[in-house]
Amino acid sequence: MADAIGRFEAVKGTKFDIVKTRDTLFNDWYKTLMNITMSMFDYDGLPETIPKHDLEFQLLQNGYSAITEVNGKLYAFGGGLGGELDTYYLPTVITVANPYLKFNKALEIGKDCVLMLNDKMYNGMNVYISKYASLLTALDISFYWGIIDTRVQKLYEAKNDTVADSIKEVLESVEIGNEIKTIAGKSLFDLLKVHETTNGAVSTNSLKALIETRQYIIAQYYIGIGLNANYNMKRESLNENELNADSDTLLPLCDNMLECREDAVEQTNIKYGKNISVKLSKRWRDIRKSLDAMLKEQEAQAKGEEPKEDTPKESGDSNE
Repeated sequence: MADAIGRFEAVKGTKFDIVKTRDTLFNDWYKTLMNITMSMFDYDGLPETIPKHDLEFQLLQNGYSAITEVNGKLYAFGGGLGGELDTYYLPTVITVANPYLKFNKALEIGKDCVLMLNDKMYNGMNVYISKYASLLTALDISFYWGIIDTRVQKLYEAKNDTVADSIKEVLESVEIGNEIKTIAGKSLFDLLKVHETTNGAVSTNSLKALIETRQYIIAQYYIGIGLNANYNMKRESLNENELNADSDTLLPLCDNMLECREDAVEQTNIKYGKNISVKLSKRWRDIRKSLDAMLKEQEAQAKGEEPKEDTPKESGDSNE
Protein backbone atom coordinates (compact mmCIF):
# COMPACT_ATOMS: atom_id res chain seq x y z
CA MET A 1 0.00 0.00 0.00
CA ALA A 2 2.81 2.36 0.88
CA ASP A 3 4.46 1.64 -2.45
CA ALA A 4 1.23 2.44 -4.30
CA ILE A 5 0.85 5.73 -2.43
CA GLY A 6 4.44 6.61 -3.21
CA ARG A 7 3.87 6.05 -6.91
CA PHE A 8 0.71 8.13 -6.82
CA GLU A 9 2.53 11.00 -5.15
CA ALA A 10 5.29 10.83 -7.75
CA VAL A 11 2.78 11.01 -10.58
CA LYS A 12 0.81 13.79 -8.92
CA GLY A 13 3.94 15.87 -8.47
CA THR A 14 5.09 15.50 -12.06
CA LYS A 15 4.97 18.70 -14.10
CA PHE A 16 3.55 18.27 -17.60
CA ASP A 17 5.52 20.30 -20.13
CA ILE A 18 3.56 19.95 -23.35
CA VAL A 19 6.31 21.37 -25.55
CA LYS A 20 8.96 19.00 -24.20
CA THR A 21 6.57 16.05 -24.54
CA ARG A 22 5.68 16.75 -28.19
CA ASP A 23 7.20 13.44 -29.30
CA THR A 24 5.38 11.62 -26.49
CA LEU A 25 2.06 13.10 -27.65
CA PHE A 26 2.77 12.08 -31.24
CA ASN A 27 3.69 8.53 -30.20
CA ASP A 28 0.54 8.28 -28.10
CA TRP A 29 -1.68 9.41 -30.98
CA TYR A 30 0.18 7.15 -33.43
CA LYS A 31 -0.34 4.10 -31.23
CA THR A 32 -3.99 4.99 -30.62
CA LEU A 33 -4.74 5.34 -34.34
CA MET A 34 -2.70 2.24 -35.16
CA ASN A 35 -4.63 0.22 -32.57
CA ILE A 36 -7.92 1.28 -34.18
CA THR A 37 -6.70 0.34 -37.66
CA MET A 38 -5.27 -3.00 -36.50
CA SER A 39 -8.78 -4.12 -35.56
CA MET A 40 -10.11 -3.93 -39.14
CA PHE A 41 -9.77 -7.65 -39.95
CA ASP A 42 -10.57 -10.96 -38.28
CA TYR A 43 -8.66 -14.15 -39.08
CA ASP A 44 -9.54 -17.79 -38.50
CA GLY A 45 -6.99 -20.58 -38.67
CA LEU A 46 -3.82 -18.51 -38.28
CA PRO A 47 -1.00 -20.65 -36.84
CA GLU A 48 0.25 -19.75 -33.37
CA THR A 49 3.54 -18.65 -34.93
CA ILE A 50 1.73 -15.83 -36.78
CA PRO A 51 -0.16 -13.75 -34.20
CA LYS A 52 -2.79 -11.54 -35.81
CA HIS A 53 -1.50 -8.31 -34.25
CA ASP A 54 2.06 -8.93 -35.47
CA LEU A 55 0.89 -9.76 -38.98
CA GLU A 56 -1.34 -6.69 -39.14
CA PHE A 57 1.37 -4.44 -37.73
CA GLN A 58 3.78 -5.56 -40.46
CA LEU A 59 1.17 -4.99 -43.15
CA LEU A 60 0.13 -1.57 -41.87
CA GLN A 61 3.67 -0.42 -41.10
CA ASN A 62 5.55 -1.79 -44.13
CA GLY A 63 2.81 -2.43 -46.68
CA TYR A 64 3.56 -6.16 -47.00
CA SER A 65 4.62 -9.30 -45.15
CA ALA A 66 6.31 -12.48 -46.38
CA ILE A 67 4.81 -15.76 -45.16
CA THR A 68 7.18 -18.71 -45.30
CA GLU A 69 8.06 -21.92 -43.52
CA VAL A 70 10.99 -22.19 -41.10
CA ASN A 71 11.70 -25.46 -39.32
CA GLY A 72 8.28 -26.78 -40.26
CA LYS A 73 6.36 -23.74 -38.92
CA LEU A 74 4.87 -20.76 -40.73
CA TYR A 75 6.09 -17.25 -39.90
CA ALA A 76 5.40 -13.75 -41.23
CA PHE A 77 8.48 -11.61 -41.89
CA GLY A 78 9.25 -8.09 -42.90
CA GLY A 79 12.18 -7.54 -45.25
CA GLY A 80 13.60 -5.69 -48.21
CA LEU A 81 11.99 -6.09 -51.62
CA GLY A 82 14.19 -6.41 -54.69
CA GLY A 83 15.46 -8.85 -57.27
CA GLU A 84 14.96 -8.63 -61.02
CA LEU A 85 11.65 -6.91 -61.72
CA ASP A 86 8.97 -9.01 -63.42
CA THR A 87 6.90 -8.19 -66.51
CA TYR A 88 4.93 -5.55 -64.62
CA TYR A 89 7.99 -4.10 -62.86
CA LEU A 90 7.18 -5.69 -59.53
CA PRO A 91 9.82 -7.10 -57.14
CA THR A 92 10.51 -10.83 -57.32
CA VAL A 93 12.64 -11.30 -54.18
CA ILE A 94 12.32 -10.35 -50.52
CA THR A 95 15.41 -10.54 -48.29
CA VAL A 96 14.59 -11.63 -44.73
CA ALA A 97 16.82 -11.54 -41.65
CA ASN A 98 15.54 -12.81 -38.28
CA PRO A 99 18.24 -13.13 -35.60
CA TYR A 100 16.00 -14.97 -33.12
CA LEU A 101 15.27 -17.79 -35.57
CA LYS A 102 18.76 -17.49 -37.08
CA PHE A 103 17.02 -17.21 -40.42
CA ASN A 104 18.63 -15.10 -43.13
CA LYS A 105 17.60 -15.70 -46.71
CA ALA A 106 16.62 -14.11 -50.02
CA LEU A 107 13.18 -15.58 -50.75
CA GLU A 108 11.77 -15.80 -54.26
CA ILE A 109 8.23 -14.44 -54.10
CA GLY A 110 5.67 -17.07 -55.07
CA LYS A 111 8.17 -19.90 -54.85
CA ASP A 112 9.81 -19.63 -51.42
CA CYS A 113 7.13 -17.50 -49.79
CA VAL A 114 3.74 -15.87 -50.18
CA LEU A 115 3.83 -12.08 -50.21
CA MET A 116 0.79 -10.66 -48.43
CA LEU A 117 0.11 -7.03 -49.34
CA ASN A 118 -1.70 -4.46 -47.25
CA ASP A 119 -2.93 -2.74 -50.42
CA LYS A 120 -2.37 -2.87 -54.17
CA MET A 121 0.26 -0.11 -54.04
CA TYR A 122 2.38 -1.69 -51.25
CA ASN A 123 1.78 1.53 -49.29
CA GLY A 124 0.76 0.38 -45.84
CA MET A 125 -0.78 2.90 -43.48
CA ASN A 126 2.30 4.36 -41.80
CA VAL A 127 2.23 7.70 -43.66
CA TYR A 128 -1.55 7.97 -43.29
CA ILE A 129 -1.46 7.35 -39.55
CA SER A 130 1.57 9.60 -39.05
CA LYS A 131 -0.17 12.47 -40.84
CA TYR A 132 -3.20 12.41 -38.55
CA ALA A 133 -1.08 11.80 -35.44
CA SER A 134 0.92 14.93 -36.33
CA LEU A 135 -2.21 17.03 -36.88
CA LEU A 136 -3.77 15.88 -33.61
CA THR A 137 -0.53 16.50 -31.73
CA ALA A 138 -0.40 20.06 -33.08
CA LEU A 139 -4.04 20.55 -32.05
CA ASP A 140 -3.34 19.27 -28.53
CA ILE A 141 -0.53 21.80 -28.15
CA SER A 142 -2.64 24.65 -29.51
CA PHE A 143 -5.53 23.63 -27.26
CA TYR A 144 -3.22 23.57 -24.25
CA TRP A 145 -1.97 27.10 -24.87
CA GLY A 146 -5.50 28.27 -25.62
CA ILE A 147 -6.55 27.09 -22.16
CA ILE A 148 -3.60 28.92 -20.61
CA ASP A 149 -4.55 32.13 -22.44
CA THR A 150 -8.06 32.08 -20.94
CA ARG A 151 -6.48 32.64 -17.53
CA VAL A 152 -5.10 36.04 -18.55
CA GLN A 153 -8.10 38.28 -17.86
CA LYS A 154 -6.11 41.22 -16.44
CA LEU A 155 -2.56 42.52 -16.68
CA TYR A 156 -1.07 44.35 -13.69
CA GLU A 157 1.41 47.20 -14.10
CA ALA A 158 3.54 47.92 -10.99
CA LYS A 159 5.72 51.00 -10.57
CA ASN A 160 8.22 49.33 -8.24
CA ASP A 161 9.30 45.94 -6.85
CA THR A 162 7.33 46.36 -3.61
CA VAL A 163 4.04 46.69 -5.46
CA ALA A 164 5.00 43.83 -7.78
CA ASP A 165 5.67 41.56 -4.79
CA SER A 166 2.30 42.49 -3.26
CA ILE A 167 0.46 41.67 -6.47
CA LYS A 168 2.29 38.36 -6.77
CA GLU A 169 1.38 37.45 -3.20
CA VAL A 170 -2.31 38.17 -3.79
CA LEU A 171 -2.41 36.19 -7.05
CA GLU A 172 -0.69 33.21 -5.42
CA SER A 173 -3.26 33.26 -2.60
CA VAL A 174 -6.08 33.26 -5.13
CA GLU A 175 -4.47 30.41 -7.11
CA ILE A 176 -4.12 28.02 -4.17
CA GLY A 177 -7.39 29.04 -2.51
CA ASN A 178 -5.99 30.63 0.65
CA GLU A 179 -7.50 33.65 2.35
CA ILE A 180 -7.15 36.62 0.01
CA LYS A 181 -4.90 39.30 1.37
CA THR A 182 -5.50 43.01 0.80
CA ILE A 183 -3.39 45.62 -0.88
CA ALA A 184 -4.17 48.80 1.03
CA GLY A 185 -3.14 52.40 0.95
CA LYS A 186 -3.90 55.12 -1.60
CA SER A 187 -0.23 55.61 -2.34
CA LEU A 188 0.02 51.90 -3.23
CA PHE A 189 -2.95 52.07 -5.59
CA ASP A 190 -1.42 55.13 -7.23
CA LEU A 191 1.53 52.91 -8.14
CA LEU A 192 -0.68 50.15 -9.59
CA LYS A 193 -2.53 49.99 -12.90
CA VAL A 194 -4.87 47.21 -14.00
CA HIS A 195 -5.37 46.57 -17.72
CA GLU A 196 -8.38 44.56 -18.88
CA THR A 197 -7.61 42.11 -21.71
CA THR A 198 -9.72 40.46 -24.37
CA ASN A 199 -7.69 37.24 -24.17
CA GLY A 200 -10.49 35.36 -22.44
CA ALA A 201 -13.10 35.96 -25.14
CA VAL A 202 -10.62 35.47 -27.97
CA SER A 203 -9.28 32.25 -26.46
CA THR A 204 -12.77 30.88 -25.85
CA ASN A 205 -13.65 31.35 -29.52
CA SER A 206 -10.32 29.85 -30.54
CA LEU A 207 -10.95 26.83 -28.32
CA LYS A 208 -14.33 26.26 -29.97
CA ALA A 209 -12.65 26.36 -33.38
CA LEU A 210 -9.98 23.92 -32.20
CA ILE A 211 -12.61 21.52 -30.86
CA GLU A 212 -14.44 21.58 -34.20
CA THR A 213 -11.18 21.09 -36.10
CA ARG A 214 -10.25 18.16 -33.86
CA GLN A 215 -13.62 16.51 -34.51
CA TYR A 216 -13.19 17.09 -38.25
CA ILE A 217 -9.67 15.58 -38.36
CA ILE A 218 -10.67 12.50 -36.35
CA ALA A 219 -13.74 12.06 -38.57
CA GLN A 220 -11.57 12.25 -41.69
CA TYR A 221 -9.27 9.59 -40.27
CA TYR A 222 -12.19 7.29 -39.51
CA ILE A 223 -13.73 7.82 -42.95
CA GLY A 224 -10.38 6.93 -44.55
CA ILE A 225 -10.39 3.53 -42.85
CA GLY A 226 -14.07 2.88 -43.53
CA LEU A 227 -15.75 4.02 -40.32
CA ASN A 228 -18.61 6.49 -40.50
CA ALA A 229 -17.91 9.46 -38.22
CA ASN A 230 -20.29 12.33 -38.90
CA TYR A 231 -19.08 15.80 -38.01
CA ASN A 232 -21.09 19.01 -38.06
CA MET A 233 -19.20 22.15 -39.03
CA LYS A 234 -22.45 24.03 -39.73
CA ARG A 235 -23.54 24.20 -36.08
CA GLU A 236 -27.06 23.22 -37.12
CA SER A 237 -28.96 20.03 -37.80
CA LEU A 238 -27.91 17.89 -40.76
CA ASN A 239 -30.36 16.39 -43.23
CA GLU A 240 -30.27 12.75 -44.35
CA ASN A 241 -28.42 13.51 -47.59
CA GLU A 242 -25.67 15.27 -45.67
CA LEU A 243 -25.41 12.42 -43.18
CA ASN A 244 -24.92 9.97 -46.06
CA ALA A 245 -22.60 12.25 -48.05
CA ASP A 246 -19.49 10.23 -47.21
CA SER A 247 -21.09 6.82 -47.69
CA ASP A 248 -19.55 6.25 -51.13
CA THR A 249 -16.05 6.98 -49.79
CA LEU A 250 -16.19 4.68 -46.77
CA LEU A 251 -15.17 1.25 -48.01
CA PRO A 252 -13.06 1.38 -51.20
CA LEU A 253 -9.75 1.25 -49.28
CA CYS A 254 -11.14 -1.43 -46.94
CA ASP A 255 -12.19 -3.51 -49.95
CA ASN A 256 -8.74 -3.08 -51.47
CA MET A 257 -7.05 -4.19 -48.24
CA LEU A 258 -9.42 -7.13 -47.78
CA GLU A 259 -8.88 -8.34 -51.35
CA CYS A 260 -5.09 -8.29 -50.85
CA ARG A 261 -5.39 -10.34 -47.67
CA GLU A 262 -7.84 -12.81 -49.23
CA ASP A 263 -5.51 -13.38 -52.19
CA ALA A 264 -2.52 -14.04 -49.93
CA VAL A 265 -4.53 -16.29 -47.60
CA GLU A 266 -5.72 -18.37 -50.57
CA GLN A 267 -2.13 -18.75 -51.83
CA THR A 268 -0.94 -19.70 -48.33
CA ASN A 269 -3.66 -22.33 -47.95
CA ILE A 270 -2.74 -23.89 -51.28
CA LYS A 271 1.03 -23.75 -50.82
CA TYR A 272 1.23 -24.85 -47.17
CA GLY A 273 -1.96 -26.89 -46.74
CA LYS A 274 -3.62 -24.53 -44.27
CA ASN A 275 -7.23 -23.46 -43.74
CA ILE A 276 -6.87 -19.77 -42.97
CA SER A 277 -9.64 -17.26 -43.66
CA VAL A 278 -9.95 -13.49 -43.29
CA LYS A 279 -12.86 -11.06 -43.22
CA LEU A 280 -13.67 -7.55 -42.14
CA SER A 281 -14.27 -7.36 -38.40
CA LYS A 282 -17.81 -6.91 -37.09
CA ARG A 283 -17.81 -3.09 -36.93
CA TRP A 284 -16.79 -2.86 -40.58
CA ARG A 285 -19.16 -5.65 -41.65
CA ASP A 286 -22.05 -3.84 -40.00
CA ILE A 287 -21.20 -0.70 -41.97
CA ARG A 288 -21.06 -2.75 -45.16
CA LYS A 289 -24.53 -4.19 -44.47
CA SER A 290 -25.93 -0.74 -43.69
CA LEU A 291 -24.50 0.73 -46.88
CA ASP A 292 -25.76 -2.20 -48.96
CA ALA A 293 -29.24 -1.81 -47.47
CA MET A 294 -29.18 1.93 -48.15
CA LEU A 295 -28.14 1.38 -51.79
CA LYS A 296 -30.88 -1.23 -52.30
CA GLU A 297 -33.44 1.17 -50.87
CA GLN A 298 -32.25 3.97 -53.15
CA GLU A 299 -32.39 1.67 -56.20
CA ALA A 300 -35.89 0.50 -55.25
CA GLN A 301 -37.09 4.08 -54.81
CA ALA A 302 -35.64 5.02 -58.20
CA LYS A 303 -37.60 2.16 -59.80
CA GLY A 304 -40.72 2.91 -57.79
CA GLU A 305 -40.53 -0.46 -56.03
CA GLU A 306 -40.79 -1.47 -52.41
CA PRO A 307 -37.33 -2.27 -50.97
CA LYS A 308 -36.71 -5.95 -50.29
CA GLU A 309 -35.99 -7.22 -46.79
CA ASP A 310 -32.38 -7.58 -45.73
CA THR A 311 -30.66 -10.84 -46.57
CA PRO A 312 -29.98 -13.28 -43.69
CA LYS A 313 -26.92 -12.67 -41.57
CA GLU A 314 -23.61 -14.22 -42.49
CA SER A 315 -22.82 -17.49 -40.78
CA GLY A 316 -20.98 -16.81 -37.57
CA ASP A 317 -22.44 -13.31 -37.10
CA SER A 318 -25.41 -14.29 -34.94
CA ASN A 319 -23.38 -14.49 -31.74
CA GLU A 320 -21.34 -11.35 -32.32
